[in-house]
Amino acid sequence: MNAVAIRDDEISRAVTTGNAYRVFYAISALASASASSCYFVTPDDEKKRELRIVDFYASADKITLDIKMGVTSATGGSAVTPRNMNDNSSYTSGVTVANGATVTEGSPTTVETKYIGGTSGVGAHDLTEPFRVLKNNTKYSIKVTNGGSGAADIFIGLMLIEK
Repeated sequence: MNAVAIRDDEISRAVTTGNAYRVFYAISALASASASSCYFVTPDDEKKRELRIVDFYASADKITLDIKMGVTSATGGSAVTPRNMNDNSSYTSGVTVANGATVTEGSPTTVETKYIGGTSGVGAHDLTEPFRVLKNNTKYSIKVTNGGSGAADIFIGLMLIEK
């Protein structure tokens, strides 16, 4: 049986028009029983934003990724500018991102959970997976927890599409 690549016309159109962005979150040697967070804020405007987790890899097992909506605040971390996927476009994303931030959760809603379990060095990667429409003027976090017995290197790739 031959593999067939399916092109997502919506993603292709977003890239072509300069409305698709990538953000990468790499965590080096996250200790066992530890967590790290990425924080992002959507602006208060009229755009619709879709978030897709397009890469989620870990060098160890028992890694949980939670997307939380409505966190209270965050401090520190490294500011990240979402990269436009069209090199000919001058558009920029309105989303503010900070990797490795200290997040004050308050009482957020967990809106998505991904899990890598079982075997060391496995991961998930699926460009056709459903997307999440983000709420405008809202603070989110992506919390990654290492529930394994050793340190783990983790890589997360996010795609933002703005309409």
